[in-house]
Amino acid sequence: GASSGLGTGGMITKLHAAEIARNVGCAVMIVDGREPQVLQRALAGSLKCTRIYAIADSSESRKRFLRTQTARGILHIDAGAAAALMAGKSLLAVGVAEVIGDFDRGEMLQIKDINGELARGLVRYSSAELRQIAGMQSAAIHAQLGFSLGHAVIHRNDLLVER
Repeated sequence: GASSGLGTGGMITKLHAAEIARNVGCAVMIVDGREPQVLQRALAGSLKCTRIYAIADSSESRKRFLRTQTARGILHIDAGAAAALMAGKSLLAVGVAEVIGDFDRGEMLQIKDINGELARGLVRYSSAELRQIAGMQSAAIHAQLGFSLGHAVIHRNDLLVER
């Protein structure tokens, strides 16, 4: 608990926050903020501090990060796309049957098939862009939008398959 009026929370609060950061792949240093040039000295290694290292497995860290994100929309996909996701493939526009919600590029979406939520992932196209290319072959994206952000609507590295 907090022992002074200088901050909010105590060491337990700091350690809980550090554990969250560690689980998503971030290293943490807990330092005395009253020290002069605290960040420069801590990074240079000339200041005593508590260091908490990130989890080394980046794929597990990425999955933990993806689990922390709030879904901003929903993509309904066809059976072929569902099978591709289950096989570890990326989601392509051709497999998108319906776009629900308004979202920007890089936001987390739920991905549903006829059985419910199948996966979650960070989308490369906005909802407006996806509505224009849903169901299309990847080769047609550039002609439809005037640009392409790649063949994948959601790349497999940005996917978390739930089933």
